[in-house]
Amino acid sequence: MTSSILRRLSSANAVTRRIAWSPRWRVLRFGMIGSLAGLTQLALLLSFQRVGWHALVANATAFVLAAQLNFILSHVFTWRDRPSHRSLARRWLAFHGSIASMALVNMAVFAVASTAVPTLAAAASGILAAAIGNYLIGDRLVFVPSRPRGAYDDHSYARPAA
Repeated sequence: MTSSILRRLSSANAVTRRIAWSPRWRVLRFGMIGSLAGLTQLALLLSFQRVGWHALVANATAFVLAAQLNFILSHVFTWRDRPSHRSLARRWLAFHGSIASMALVNMAVFAVASTAVPTLAAAASGILAAAIGNYLIGDRLVFVPSRPRGAYDDHSYARPAA
């Protein structure tokens, strides 16, 4: 009886691992990591303010630190199945370029949306637009896997822009 239960648990664990690491579940992993980074930023902001930091300095520092956490977890969790010939430093720079550009998109969407909808809805619209942009940039530019020779017939590799 115990061996039967252990076999079932082992089988369930294998299925869970396949689902958790599947490229099909990447969007969910992306959302989880982004949410964790956002919560980390808020927690750091509160901590820095409690020890007397100015709000702007506290928020900027919290953002930068949370962005590092986001990059590390994105590299090892969200896009872990995408080894690359690019150096970690190049991926790091591309990642930060992406979040900087999407911060501008976030603010632009917020500015436009806030003329028509309540502030929280406008902020949510900006966050959603930036999240979609960050996912697409991460997927297509930052965490693109190295392509083996002749791999374009395999749809798991991104084709270069023409």
